[in-house]
Amino acid sequence: MFFAQIYISLLIGLICSLPIVIREIFGFISPAFVQIKRKEESGDDGDDEVPNNINDNLKQAKKGHARSSSSLSIINIIKIALPVFLLFIFGVVFSYLLVIPFTLNFLYSYGESIGAETFLTVNDFITFVLQFVLGFGIAFQLPIIMYLLSLSGLTDSKFWQKNFRYAIIIITIFGAVITPDGSGVTMWFVALPMIALYAIGIITIRRKEANKITA
Repeated sequence: MFFAQIYISLLIGLICSLPIVIREIFGFISPAFVQIKRKEESGDDGDDEVPNNINDNLKQAKKGHARSSSSLSIINIIKIALPVFLLFIFGVVFSYLLVIPFTLNFLYSYGESIGAETFLTVNDFITFVLQFVLGFGIAFQLPIIMYLLSLSGLTDSKFWQKNFRYAIIIITIFGAVITPDGSGVTMWFVALPMIALYAIGIITIRRKEANKITA
């Protein structure tokens, strides 16, 4: 029972500290995004020499950006932290209300069918539940990871669309590995939501690219 209390405390602590962790991570990488945005706005590719008067204008513009950088970073942090937190909670609730009951029912039914008595201690049960809720909470961060990679310039919507079939295979294998039963049904509780989130990530990135073009 002592270890069960520790596990539960760790889970609650992780959920409560998630926004702060996200803020620190995004605060670390946000200067790179700001620099990319400034280069795009200035149109400077680093190959051509810029006249002095344009350089002066760029310096003044950078000073203006620096004054509002703190408020801009806070807004960006909120835009990232809120979806991350909501997706994590949604993954935890989804696994707790749907996946875990179905899996436990299958395991108990399978044990009875072969004449075996399923016995779980409190620590085993808590560990089993935590593995599921944490796994689903992290797995549901897929569109956020896709968005950040595209925002950094490493990928774009075409990359994710091109590799959609490979993503389905990888997600299906991941669902089969993470689920303990051999029913072939529980794995789809993992795979189908992740495939849907993958598609949502592509749509979000495409909308971001379209807004960037129109702007």
